[in-house]
Amino acid sequence: MSNGLIREIAEELLATRQRLEPIAITSAPARSLSRLIGRLLPRLLRPPRIVLLGEFNSGKTTLANALIGADVLPTSIHANTRIPIHVYHSPEPMISVELRHGILKPLDGKALSDVLSGRARMLHVGLAAQRLKLFELIDTPGLGSGDIRLDKVNLDCCLQANIAIWCTTSTQAWKATEAKTWASISNRLHRNGLLIATLADALNSDRDRMRVEERLRNEAAPSFGGMAMVTAADVDELRRNPDAADHAERWIKSGGEKLDAEVARLVDQVWSDRRTSMKRLLSRAATRMTNAS
Repeated sequence: MSNGLIREIAEELLATRQRLEPIAITSAPARSLSRLIGRLLPRLLRPPRIVLLGEFNSGKTTLANALIGADVLPTSIHANTRIPIHVYHSPEPMISVELRHGILKPLDGKALSDVLSGRARMLHVGLAAQRLKLFELIDTPGLGSGDIRLDKVNLDCCLQANIAIWCTTSTQAWKATEAKTWASISNRLHRNGLLIATLADALNSDRDRMRVEERLRNEAAPSFGGMAMVTAADVDELRRNPDAADHAERWIKSGGEKLDAEVARLVDQVWSDRRTSMKRLLSRAATRMTNAS
């Protein structure tokens, strides 16, 4: 579904811009609309951005690897930098550092000092992973560090995201502190939110798993758009090894099938929302142009 929506958005915007060209020479409103479309096109066609959230040791980086089937960055990077890592598709590996006010710098000695000193707000990492053509990821360090400034930097990532995935460990699922933090996040992301109970294999029995699932459905699921129980390490292994023995059975048991289905559904929802917003914007702009003429 996403590919069709992407083509529809791109084709309609480009067609509108071409229709504006003959009249933009003499019409200021037409020129303004044409420039607006030029600015919006890259943003509208950018893959939806997913932010991974959760408290410390909730399996976010392992889940990030599982989602894209490639190593995002070693967990030790988060431990040393304690800043979010934005991962996107790039034909060649790239790393840059974002400072305040959105200033970007290539990762060199000076930029690394900015990272280690706390002046950096995000690392941007380009990887040639095919799944990053479908969505981008922002992997955040653990929330609830006790450092209000660091928590704010991490939560600010939500402003740049279209989808939020909250990771909670199955053995200590959905603590009061998690519920409080999630409630503080914009309702916009609640609709496009996915609750993932990680380390599902750490539960002792199917009965324990059923109990955790039932409690999450009752206490947490109403605040999310979807939910899944996942063994992220197994999902990561199986995604990288599609010829593994009993792959189909293990894929379902690991939660990989459910995870992919929920992410695909939310990604499609983002594209659908963008199409609706684009049509509304073009309709309003056309009305203004008609009134101006």
